[in-house]
Amino acid sequence: MDKKLELSYQGLKKAGLSVLDKTALQCLDYIGDDENEKADSKLMLVLTSEKAQAHAYILVTSSTAVKSAYIIQNMENDLNVKHHFVEISRLVVDRQTIESFAQDAKELNFESSNLVVEQEESTETTAISKFKSIVSDAIMRGSNDIHWWVEANSSRIVFRIDSDMAHEQGYNKHESREMISSVLQQYAPGFKGYESDSRAINLPIDITVDIRDPKSGRMTKEGVRLRLNRIGSKDREGYKATFRIQRKNRKHSNLESLNYEPWMTEKLSNILDEPFGIFIATGKINSGKSTVIKAMLERLPHSKSGLSIEDPIEFDYDHPNIHPEQVDVDDPNSTLEALLHASLHQDPDFINVSEIRTPTVASEVLGHARVGCVMSSTLHTNDAITSFDRLCELGITPKELSNTELFLGFLSQRLMKVICEHCSTQVEKHGRNVYERNASGCPKCKEGYVSGLMAVAELLIPVEEDGPFIEKKDWLSWRKSLLSRGFKTMAIRALELSEQRKVCYFDALKSVPSFKNVDSHLRFYEVQK
Repeated sequence: MDKKLELSYQGLKKAGLSVLDKTALQCLDYIGDDENEKADSKLMLVLTSEKAQAHAYILVTSSTAVKSAYIIQNMENDLNVKHHFVEISRLVVDRQTIESFAQDAKELNFESSNLVVEQEESTETTAISKFKSIVSDAIMRGSNDIHWWVEANSSRIVFRIDSDMAHEQGYNKHESREMISSVLQQYAPGFKGYESDSRAINLPIDITVDIRDPKSGRMTKEGVRLRLNRIGSKDREGYKATFRIQRKNRKHSNLESLNYEPWMTEKLSNILDEPFGIFIATGKINSGKSTVIKAMLERLPHSKSGLSIEDPIEFDYDHPNIHPEQVDVDDPNSTLEALLHASLHQDPDFINVSEIRTPTVASEVLGHARVGCVMSSTLHTNDAITSFDRLCELGITPKELSNTELFLGFLSQRLMKVICEHCSTQVEKHGRNVYERNASGCPKCKEGYVSGLMAVAELLIPVEEDGPFIEKKDWLSWRKSLLSRGFKTMAIRALELSEQRKVCYFDALKSVPSFKNVDSHLRFYEVQK
């Protein structure tokens, strides 16, 4: 940093510094829009000069420097990667100095908006190009979800990477609305009312983006399917859009790559190859339920055929005889219930339903299983046993559920981050040596984690002995009985993986159901050993 610079508006202007127009919109959005200043303003602007075009100066207040370091770091990354600045300096100045430069930025914004009016046709192309660039950036950073807030006076994007929200970016609210609307107009023909409609919106968008090959460094075109879910309305506090990224050219995980125990992988490999019954995968959102069912369906013999009823269609199946059906809530003949009701006329060996969420679907799924079809689906429950309680809530009687031969299995799982085997540290818990991550990290990892996620799973295959517990809804006694017969809960599995230096003990405490009660699980589980 140049120590001779006078850190005031007049002093910096005399030094030849002015607002970098390429970042003006983004920085203005942090400060506020027009006369409406955000309560949590992140006061930051970028300056440069014609004399030293490779040098950028990031202006921040002391408060922003302390409270919003990640915003500044993201800007430094953008200046380095996108705008190719060689030297980047931070200048801590007072609020008045930034507000004066912000007025300059608003004038730049006004001038650029006049150019946009003159080039209306290219604006849509630019908006779509910006959107695709965001998707490309998310993929290359290893993100599966883009969370996009469009609020009253601003907009921001956050990527979810390995289950954590990371890499926040700020955008002008008008720019964000233009990007999303342009993409929908181009890739969702006939779709209208995205912003004014307050209903939840759920639809697929197929686009092509540029992805850099990590080995060759070359940019290649790749087809991507985005699952858009949006709630809220611009007429109120704004809305939030979530884009789930599905790479079409990328092979999804097979069972062997999901890190299940060998016996579990073997069971799951052929569990659907039966004459009838139902298999249910349970867990929270983003726990890999649909991925494991896809892997299981693709293992079925090609002599069998079936349907996958989805909302929206999530995968292209690597199986010649799996036909995906798209749910359309606006067409009475294509609702999930209607498609499921009509599906038996297709003479399927198996039917997959994306999720059981209504009493009608629950009843139809179990009914299809009774008449000789193999069914698979998902539920949002904490663990395998609570799936039975959830089905009771959906109108299935305990008597019906106690017919255990109807159920092929219940898989419940969580995805956990993998810890570094080089710097994780050993601690003693439950009389065992387990591991916790080293938050400082080492050259082999980032903050104690390596890339990738590991499945912590339990597989419950009900037998006749379980029927009386289910009929009485005596879940606690049933769990004890299962443990005494060797049923390994997610809590026990997470403890084992922590002993094996795969996952952090304290991460398991925060994310694995009943992990805080693992001692009671072990007491019953270890009796049968």
